[in-house]
Amino acid sequence: MPDKNYSVIKNLNKNLREEVIEKTDLVKKFFSLGKKYRLTISGEEFVGESHNLFKLAKEKDHIQVEFLDIEGFSKYGYEVSIYKRRKKDSLKSFFEARCFVNGGVLHITFSGAEFYNYTICHQNDKTEVQYNVWLVQEDKLKLFGSFLKEFKEFKRILGATEKLVTVYGGENYTVNNLSYDWEDIILPLPVKDSIRESVDFWYNNETWYRERKFPYKRGVLIHGYPGNGKTFLTKIIISQYDLNIVQFNFGNPQLGNADLTRAFKTAKENAPSLFLLEDIDRIFSKHEKQISGVTKDCLFNCLDGVEELDGVLVLATANYPEDLDSAFLNRPSRFDTIIELSVPSLDLRFEYLKKLFEKDLKDDDTIAHVARHCDGMSMAFMKEIYFKSVIIALSTKQTLNSEHIEEALNQCLTHYNTAITKKSERSAGFTSNKGSTKVPNINISKQPKSPMAL
Repeated sequence: MPDKNYSVIKNLNKNLREEVIEKTDLVKKFFSLGKKYRLTISGEEFVGESHNLFKLAKEKDHIQVEFLDIEGFSKYGYEVSIYKRRKKDSLKSFFEARCFVNGGVLHITFSGAEFYNYTICHQNDKTEVQYNVWLVQEDKLKLFGSFLKEFKEFKRILGATEKLVTVYGGENYTVNNLSYDWEDIILPLPVKDSIRESVDFWYNNETWYRERKFPYKRGVLIHGYPGNGKTFLTKIIISQYDLNIVQFNFGNPQLGNADLTRAFKTAKENAPSLFLLEDIDRIFSKHEKQISGVTKDCLFNCLDGVEELDGVLVLATANYPEDLDSAFLNRPSRFDTIIELSVPSLDLRFEYLKKLFEKDLKDDDTIAHVARHCDGMSMAFMKEIYFKSVIIALSTKQTLNSEHIEEALNQCLTHYNTAITKKSERSAGFTSNKGSTKVPNINISKQPKSPMAL
């Protein structure tokens, strides 16, 4: 018979309850915890609790949180296979279920009381269930209730301004929910409209998909040279839509096909969700040795296999789509919208630089001069011109002026020319149209204005 302290577990079937008890006993053994510690469940599915707990501890002096790195547990979780005998007359004498302890084990101190927190994920061939588990001393249960109340209120306030990105095989992170808007990104209007309309249609028309018996999913692939807005565009989508966000870290060698399948299941079960696939050309390059334990076929199966990916928007990015297998690009059910973010034109360079400098300098002639000399540069490179200008002005204890900007421009042009000379075009991350640092004198006031409002 299990310890009577485990009677607090509710709504679990017998087999799952036994597995939860088994995993909890393992944790107790690791920490040499006596019977005074009992198991309880906070009543919430585990989604990034460790990240939020650390944030809470930074703001509250009476709360301390530490990650416990012990043998058998890891920061990214670990897996145990459990075999149980079926009934004697069963056609199958054994079945296998897998239990995961995700995100390591956390030790929390709250007003002198100690709690331990971890997650159990039960998975077999049909279902997957996650439970957020706590070990609490019996005489501290009242304090534990106060802690949970304070923690939930903190998460409620945090949720109004931040969105959590749950990363499989990596560190969770947050994106400020109020910081990014479609008007903040400088892109050609047709490009921005195409992305926005594709996502808007999926997000706002679930009934339309259901009535026509189409899978309620959408795949968007954004590609282009580094530094031209792919990551920023991702943050805008995260900020503007009420979606649960899952990201998979292909660079973690410990992760394989089963982990990718589990990540997609998590996204599906928490729909509507956004599933992020960053730099897939680096992971699945035709020209380089594969660095991930996940196969291309497994990814394809997750995207458009027999088990439909319902309620999920997949957003993938790539720097060099020509490196990808054609199977990524030529089948709309995988990526329905494919958008290129190319290096900015003169119009867009002027718009972007004007937006960067708008709080520091109102001088269109100087900004137009800089824009003409940034031919071929990414927006990330132009941002560095702005930063250098401000740093130079601060170092001279002067208000930012055109001389500071000219000096910053010359420094960045030297850096740019060195980069494209010493490195290959691909490793430098610049456009193939390198051009010259000198371009024809253009009167920016006579050029057609970008339709984007600043």
